[in-house]
Amino acid sequence: MMGTITADEVNFQQLLERSERLCAENISSNIFKLYVISSELEELYERLQKNRNIDRDVLKQYGRDLRALRLLIDGNRKRYAAVNDEQNLAADSEIAAKNLNEDDVFMKAKKKAAHQADLRKQLFEGPERSSSLDLDLDSEEIARREAEKQENLMGELFGMARLMKNTYSAANAVIKEDNATLSRLQQTANSHKASLLRESKRLEERAYRSWCNCFYVVGVCAIVMSFLAMVIVMRVFTKKSS
Repeated sequence: MMGTITADEVNFQQLLERSERLCAENISSNIFKLYVISSELEELYERLQKNRNIDRDVLKQYGRDLRALRLLIDGNRKRYAAVNDEQNLAADSEIAAKNLNEDDVFMKAKKKAAHQADLRKQLFEGPERSSSLDLDLDSEEIARREAEKQENLMGELFGMARLMKNTYSAANAVIKEDNATLSRLQQTANSHKASLLRESKRLEERAYRSWCNCFYVVGVCAIVMSFLAMVIVMRVFTKKSS
C-alpha cells in the first residue's frame, strides 16, 4: 500500500464528495451538475488506471463509486424522461379531443400509455417483455405504478451510495493507519542506522588504537633486542682482547 496520494486521487475524492453532497441536497435540481462531474470523474479514473503506483483495491473502490454515481444519474434521467412522456401524453390527448370523439381519444391514450409503460419496464427490469398490457387499466394507475418503481430504484441507489461511502471512509482510515505505521518504522530504521554509524566509528577508533599499541610493543621489543645484542657483542670482544 502506497504512502503518497497523487493529485488525480485528490481531485477524484473531492469531486466524489461534491457529487454526494449534491445528491443529498436535491438530485433532481442538480442532475446537470452531477452529469458534468461524472464526466470529469471518468477522465480522472482513466488516468488513475494508468498509474501503477496506486493500490489496486483502492482503484477498484474508485470504480465502484463511479459506477454507483452513473446508475444514480441514469435512473434520475430516466425518471424525468418518464414524467415528460406522461406530460406529452396528456398534451396529445387534449389536442386529439378537439378532433375526435371521447371514445377514440380514450382508447388511443390507453394504448400509448401501455406502450410507454412496456418500454420503461424493458429499460429498468432488464429482460424483454411483450407489450401485452391490459388496455382496461387506467393511465393514472400505470403512471402511479411506474412512479413507485422509480422511487424504489432511487432508494436502492441511495442505499448503495451510502454503503460505498462508508466503505470508502473505512479504506481511508486503514490507509492512514498504515501510513502512520510506515512513518514509525522509518523513524526506527533511522535511529538504528544512526546507532550503527556510531558503533562503526567506535570500532574504527579501537582498531586504530590497537594498531598503535602493536607498533609500540614492536618498537620496545626491537630496542630490547638491540640492547641484548650489543651486550653480547661487547662481552665477546672483551673475552678476545683478554
